[in-house]
Amino acid sequence: MKKQEQEDLIGKGLAWAPAIQHPLDRMYLKKIEGIPLMPKIMGWVVDAQREELEALFSGDGVLVTEVSCPEADSAFREACEALDLDRSNFRLFVMSDPSVNAFTTGSDIPTVVATSGLVNACSREELKVVLGHELGHYICGHVRCHALARYLQAGAAFTPAWIAAAAIGPVLMSWSRYSEISADRAGLLAGKDFEAACGVFLKLGGFPYLKGIPKKPSLALMEQHVDYTKQTGNFSILRRLWREVNFALGASHPRVIERFAALDEWCDLGCFDELADASPDDRLRIARDVGTDYLRNELNLAFVETAADYLEKDGSVSRKKSLPLLRKAFLHGGSFRGTTLERLVYAEATVRWKKDGDFAYSLSLFFADGGESARKAILPVEYSPDRDFAPDEIRGKFIEERSDEIKFTVYKPVA
Repeated sequence: MKKQEQEDLIGKGLAWAPAIQHPLDRMYLKKIEGIPLMPKIMGWVVDAQREELEALFSGDGVLVTEVSCPEADSAFREACEALDLDRSNFRLFVMSDPSVNAFTTGSDIPTVVATSGLVNACSREELKVVLGHELGHYICGHVRCHALARYLQAGAAFTPAWIAAAAIGPVLMSWSRYSEISADRAGLLAGKDFEAACGVFLKLGGFPYLKGIPKKPSLALMEQHVDYTKQTGNFSILRRLWREVNFALGASHPRVIERFAALDEWCDLGCFDELADASPDDRLRIARDVGTDYLRNELNLAFVETAADYLEKDGSVSRKKSLPLLRKAFLHGGSFRGTTLERLVYAEATVRWKKDGDFAYSLSLFFADGGESARKAILPVEYSPDRDFAPDEIRGKFIEERSDEIKFTVYKPVA
């Protein structure tokens, strides 16, 4: 890999990144990189750490090769291939540390570092998931921003770079948490084993891996997620706000159970199945489709989840079966004809501009119940202001139509 290509991979990521990136990862990353002088500061931080890190890894770690660590090298090679990357362009080091951890760094050659505790704790399939996760940070162009976040967390001297980083600390940490969700998706694509990914989550949460992992880690995590949702749902508004503010100030990763829920939802939507065996050209096409109007796609995903919840409560079809069908129809203009959702003939969204400047969304579903009769369901859409991805065309319609409310088609059968 040429030096310019290395720098592009460390700083910009790959063209198919939008296919796996969480929308808030993309939004925050663009905001951070759009701050004046911030790209130069991130580059300075990476360059300042380069020589020290190179000496540390080469001097105290083990460079993974076919000779030194054949099993880890083989897992890394397979993870690279699954993500359309060339193994020869990367280095993998194992460092002596009992904790279960790994990270990426933008050193002279793109480098992944895993602890000995992680390698010892993980099966071969789990190791592919973890290494794929780290490669995901390269694919999505996270590396320089992560270097800045580590620099801030390390409490380095009060240099101009540290002061600039501290000023955007909460935003940087918020972005970092969503970047981990994007990387989790890359990890699953690398390992192609959802249960292996769930096994990693259990071990990150402190599971005593020497005791033997459950046969279905996903079942254990789902049970815990239900319990977690019940507990946090009972918090008062003030307590919930304090918890999130306190968490936002220093947490670079989401809670393990939240990472599991996000990855499970991504699979339920059919995104993993669509990308798992896709060719590089197909992944690029999907990325262009998502990236061209990701605001609209994110809004439509909220409609997808609302419709899926309603259909499950209505007894029509389970959420797991309806999600991929709804996503293809609402986002990509597919049809329900010949599927379990054939009765759903039309979907319309209503957007109301409230006095405080926020938007309120609702979704109307129209069902054909035989003959000329039809049934309509009007559903409120949970879409909080901090996740307002209303496309410019929606904002423009409010101005153009001079109205407090607009409607637009979400789904109609393809002619």
